[in-house]
Amino acid sequence: SDPCIGTLSKGLRLCMAIPVIRFVVAIHAIACIMAFSPQCNYVDMGFHVKHRTSRSGQCVISKRLEDRAMSMEHICIDENTVESRVFDSDECNGSYQVINTFHCDSNTTFVQCRCSFKDDKRCPTVTDIRYARQKDGSCDYVNVVQRRTYIVDATDIPPSFVDDNCFERRSERIHNNFGTEPGDVVPIW
Repeated sequence: SDPCIGTLSKGLRLCMAIPVIRFVVAIHAIACIMAFSPQCNYVDMGFHVKHRTSRSGQCVISKRLEDRAMSMEHICIDENTVESRVFDSDECNGSYQVINTFHCDSNTTFVQCRCSFKDDKRCPTVTDIRYARQKDGSCDYVNVVQRRTYIVDATDIPPSFVDDNCFERRSERIHNNFGTEPGDVVPIW
């Protein structure tokens, strides 16, 4: 019996086309994933949202609820290991709980990371900030409800992870790979 179930144009059999199609799709997926690979220390927990890591820690998420606050940082604890810590504060200080440890040289997880102690370049970042809304509907610029910082490609403007009208986006540009300078601030809208 013929394992092919049909033919495509010019006699190309469908069973011969499927491996070719799979190969093309796989190459395209790899190219999309590899298109933005930062040259700084980072962790990508599988959602293509890259957070900074460093030896001293980098507060990447903070959230304030009515009576509670929490924040998270990723820290390089050695050359190939990132530790994710959650704090009971909104500034990544005080007591914390280790929620996960990722090994950068492991292929057994979808998490990708880089923790180099030799080369600690910094990548450009974007910080999305959501402010509390006052009773009259205006934004309370003192009370930050949520803040997320993530690495971006210098040529791309990613969508925001914060959805609110009391919102501000700040960017940080890299200056000659040594320091940073403030970038653009998107006003509240």
